[in-house]
Amino acid sequence: MKIGPLLTAIVLCVVSASISASQGDVKRDVAQVAHELLRVTGAGELGIRMMNQMIDVRRRTLPDVPDKFWQDFMAEVNPDDLNRLVVPVYARHFTVEEMESMIAFYQTPAGQKLVSKLPVITEESMAVGRQWGMELGLRVARKLKENGLVAGE
Repeated sequence: MKIGPLLTAIVLCVVSASISASQGDVKRDVAQVAHELLRVTGAGELGIRMMNQMIDVRRRTLPDVPDKFWQDFMAEVNPDDLNRLVVPVYARHFTVEEMESMIAFYQTPAGQKLVSKLPVITEESMAVGRQWGMELGLRVARKLKENGLVAGE
């Protein structure tokens, strides 16, 4: 019968369309889940905090720039802009299931504590890292001098 090939063609079209639609949904779901992960980790707020720290440094190096300029600049900063740019990065490196697991963790008391403490931990870790780097640099300089590889001062 001629109905067989026609029925097969219809089924293939329907299956193909549903696969295309589900692939579109998967991509949308990945982006949605990645955005949710960024939200629960406070990534946007952390970005704002870092921006404020950079502005504090700029204020000290550019003392003639009025405070209003910096306030107006920060008023234009939207953490969602950065999150939208970062979502594809997360989507490339994590599956929906992995991100959902991370979200579940960050919604626990331990995860919420990590989110709340991470900015301070990061700041303190950077200070420790700077000190460690300075000490290593001094050790390298001393060893270079001891081995006659640089002139003494």
